[in-house]
Amino acid sequence: MEIITVKIHAGEIVIPDDLCACIGYFDGMHIGHQSLFHQVFQVCKQSALRSALITFDPDPWTITKKQQELKHLMTMKQRIAYGEAFGFAYWIILHFDEAMASLSVSAFHALLKSLRVKVLVSGFDFHYAHFGAGNCDTLQKQRDFDVIICKEVKLLDEKISSTRIEQALDHGDVELAAALLGRPFCVEGIVVHGRGLGRTIGFPTANLRCEKEQYLPASGVYAGYAEVGGERYRAILNIGHNPTFNLKEQLSLEVHLLGFSGDLYDRHLTVSFYDYLRDEKKFASQDALIEQLKQDQMRAIALLHMPE
Repeated sequence: MEIITVKIHAGEIVIPDDLCACIGYFDGMHIGHQSLFHQVFQVCKQSALRSALITFDPDPWTITKKQQELKHLMTMKQRIAYGEAFGFAYWIILHFDEAMASLSVSAFHALLKSLRVKVLVSGFDFHYAHFGAGNCDTLQKQRDFDVIICKEVKLLDEKISSTRIEQALDHGDVELAAALLGRPFCVEGIVVHGRGLGRTIGFPTANLRCEKEQYLPASGVYAGYAEVGGERYRAILNIGHNPTFNLKEQLSLEVHLLGFSGDLYDRHLTVSFYDYLRDEKKFASQDALIEQLKQDQMRAIALLHMPE
């Protein structure tokens, strides 16, 4: 997959192929987004067009709504990896600065035409150009390229959206989040040094340092999987402040890998959330904490299938 970044006034971008492209921010790459992806590949299968995904970076809200501390379900790096796995030929990033935000509707159309877009696949609620003046109606009225508008995708009679997934995660409902995403919600990061207290009580944990923008589920204890070095392990995932030892003011993600022995420091770890086990709480004693961790482990083993 070829990755292309487009900046206004940065010179001509040369793309050797005519494209069928979908467009959007695509945070989470959820089932609603996937309906656009499938439409792109259906068009490409019936034509000589190559597939492309057009997105924005940074998040347009950093300019249009002046919001700087935004959280996302997926980082750009994660979205690019998912797009490549999906099979896109091109990943086109529109650098979203004041110049990009200020484009008129017709200028935005001209930009897409210059990128050799012949067919554009859009969601029903897509807005673009200065002050969001562009929408599905303006797309369908222009003559620079053909347009396919995908209908709203629902689950349980409600629209599937990134916001709905975030709301599910805020309530610890990782099962609903997975249903909306079409896969379990995942977080990745680098294992960093902690206090090592888990090891002293027989439950060593990997402290995962995630990207600052990474959206995390609600505080609590979850059953899930951890992947490291191509191997998959059942895991207990704890999001919280470690209240029993009163150690952390900042929210942290700690992972106990079942059946793993070895050093994880500085290694890349991906965790997936499958089920909510319980709230995080402060225990009266270390023994009470150990007993609860044993129960958590038994529940996780019962809930999770052995890695294939």
